[in-house]
Amino acid sequence: MTSRVAILVSSGSAHSALKEGLQDCMAEVAHYPTVGALLQAGSLPDILLIDLPHFSILRGREPVACLRLSRRGRILLVLSLSDTLAAAPLLPFADAWIFTDAIGGRAQPLIALGREAHTALPAQLLSQAGIDQMRLTLLDRLSPAEHRCLLALGQGLNNKDIGKALGLPETTVKSLVRSMLSRLNFRNRTEAGVFSARNQDAINSTSPGNILH
Repeated sequence: MTSRVAILVSSGSAHSALKEGLQDCMAEVAHYPTVGALLQAGSLPDILLIDLPHFSILRGREPVACLRLSRRGRILLVLSLSDTLAAAPLLPFADAWIFTDAIGGRAQPLIALGREAHTALPAQLLSQAGIDQMRLTLLDRLSPAEHRCLLALGQGLNNKDIGKALGLPETTVKSLVRSMLSRLNFRNRTEAGVFSARNQDAINSTSPGNILH
């Protein structure tokens, strides 16, 4: 039985690898440039290979259509490992994930796994240490004040105490913490504090200076 496969992936290299992986499959493959073009197609696909930007649009602007697509077939989210933390809120809405870092010549088995709602996870996602390492690479996104707020959360300080240590109003600290949580893709300050407590040495080594010293 021939499967209908839709590809909505902007990256040229990922698109080519997925297309090549489907060459030997019994599949009718269609390529779409936009979410709108996909939704205007006459029939729903059995498998939708969609990248993170397009899936974000689909979920945000067309939630009913996204639900119909999921009920009709499998939604396989195509993303890079570096996008995983930022994509966390969207991941549960896909049936499986395909990581562009791992496609290489493995597109066909990865798609086959996805069709069964399974994902081949990169090693970094299989341990807390691996996930922490991914987040540590994002520290350069922080301003010096945000960096110090992260350190302070790991040392158990509340906003009022952080403000005293930094010489800033508590309202400013709240804004800095909120920005830091967003930049590092934390769900809340508790998650950030636990991460910081585990990784104080690594965070401090890239900090402008530990505010408590």
